[in-house]
Amino acid sequence: MPLPRIETLETLPLVDHHCHGLVRRELDRVDFERIMTEADHPAPDGVSFFDSQLGFALRRWCAPVLDLPAHAEPDDYLARRAELGADEVAIRMLRAAGVEEFCVDTGFAPERLTSSADLAAAVGGRAHDIVRLEPLAEQVALDIVTGQVGVAHFPDLVRSRLAARADARPAGPGGTPAGGERAGAGGRGDGGERPDGQRGDRGERGDGGQRGGDERDGGEKPDGEHGGERGGGGRGGGERGGGRGAATAPRENRAAVGRAVAVVGVQSVAAYRVGLELPAHRPTDREVIAAVRGWVGRLRTGAPLRLADPVLHSFLIWAGADLGLPVQIHTGFGDTDLHLARSNPLLLTDLLRALLPTGAPVLLLHCYPFHREAGYLAQVFPHVYLDVGLTTHSVGRGSSLVLGEALELAPFAKLLYSSDAFALAELYLLGATLFRRALSTFLAAGVADDDWTAPDADRVAAMICAGNARRVYRLAAPPAAEPAIAAPRVARPRAAKPRAAKPRAAKPRAAKPRAAEPSAAKTTRSETAAAPAAGASAVVAAGAAARTRKRPSAASPISLVKEPRAATRPARTRSRGATRPEPPTDGG
Repeated sequence: MPLPRIETLETLPLVDHHCHGLVRRELDRVDFERIMTEADHPAPDGVSFFDSQLGFALRRWCAPVLDLPAHAEPDDYLARRAELGADEVAIRMLRAAGVEEFCVDTGFAPERLTSSADLAAAVGGRAHDIVRLEPLAEQVALDIVTGQVGVAHFPDLVRSRLAARADARPAGPGGTPAGGERAGAGGRGDGGERPDGQRGDRGERGDGGQRGGDERDGGEKPDGEHGGERGGGGRGGGERGGGRGAATAPRENRAAVGRAVAVVGVQSVAAYRVGLELPAHRPTDREVIAAVRGWVGRLRTGAPLRLADPVLHSFLIWAGADLGLPVQIHTGFGDTDLHLARSNPLLLTDLLRALLPTGAPVLLLHCYPFHREAGYLAQVFPHVYLDVGLTTHSVGRGSSLVLGEALELAPFAKLLYSSDAFALAELYLLGATLFRRALSTFLAAGVADDDWTAPDADRVAAMICAGNARRVYRLAAPPAAEPAIAAPRVARPRAAKPRAAKPRAAKPRAAKPRAAEPSAAKTTRSETAAAPAAGASAVVAAGAAARTRKRPSAASPISLVKEPRAATRPARTRSRGATRPEPPTDGG
């Protein structure tokens, strides 16, 4: 028996609450396949990562977006990708994914990646930053090693710099910062040292060149090349105050280009450094300073600048929670730097219990294969939430099973959508498409079995796709102008009917044919108005047609590349007018 369709999911915009930037260069097959998976090394002879759940899903769902038949061969797909160029591929994939709001972890950038604002501009949406906690602490440690501050200043400097980052947000009415006054920030302010996100560490990937600098040789670099979260608060801040009020109001919309992006949360990658069995109690400043003193001593003997101390990871999580910011914690699988057994979210149970009085939401990221355990924690703790990002596109057609298992215990209001897309624009489309399919299968089966009604399924879909994230991160509702765009299109055909009825009421005379002429003209105009929309939808999958009409038109494309080619080499235009990205000089 065929399952009923949950039509809401086909056009429902998504809020992607954890994702990353995209590479700005062309990729050969070896590079492309390495980025597809969590592996740190190329596939051995006779093995291709295209022969995997993710690889088959990519050929099925991404190929049509590049004007290829579904299931196109890998070489044909990569040739078409190279022909279109990185800009065009990114714009097509992002628009087809139907994401209208991004929460971007910019703390991992092994090479030049697109920024939060770039992602938002590509779809005409909005973007926010998630602050990676470990690089921020590593920068303070570097300041201690270089003699700029003393060890005893570490706790207050971390708090003040984090508070400054959290308080850097759009101005509200009257020019004051939205969400409260800024306090305890110190001298420089957000981003004073280095623009956030240009470099840093994702923590989930290693191998320096292809996937990251944090978990492997990147940790040995001086932090001038390491800390994506460097900016934040100046050197002599010292004050602890001012943080708690920083996250009390909804985040306002931010201009996509030319302004800093608001910070809406923090993230810990303790799972990659020491595992998740962290101290549950709030570390005292004395404990923190003692741990930092040992860390700095190791740094002075040549150890890599890489935070890996359970007390300090716990301190950082508490610092984010004290600001009232949502705290993301990586759990579950990742690359080979991670010990999977130590990333089980159940190891956080005591810490989650201790964090409850702060009121800060805790978001368990990815979770697989511990998604059932994460669902349990989301049920028993009011401040705990989860997602199955990264998992969705990695398990391909198995995503329906994983999502259903995560929702066995987790309340529907506790699951958020994320893609954890990194480097490849295809991962944004696959994350969204496979998530929609999995959630649709789950909800439709419940409707078919009379476990819930179709209106219930629609309401749950809206919660999971966007509503839960907006509530947890206190994101402003979408602009009221968006629904208004669709209203005239619906109203025009309805307006034509009364005109057809008028001649019947005014039977006398030859007014009938005259009344009919404007009516016919009106219908023709309405049909012509619908034609461009139909043409635009051919570029993307059928389910994304309604979303495509809201995106910027092809006449004014948005390049994802900040730096154009050198003046000696003229820009080469593509089908949508975007410029070709310049290959970065830092390799990768």
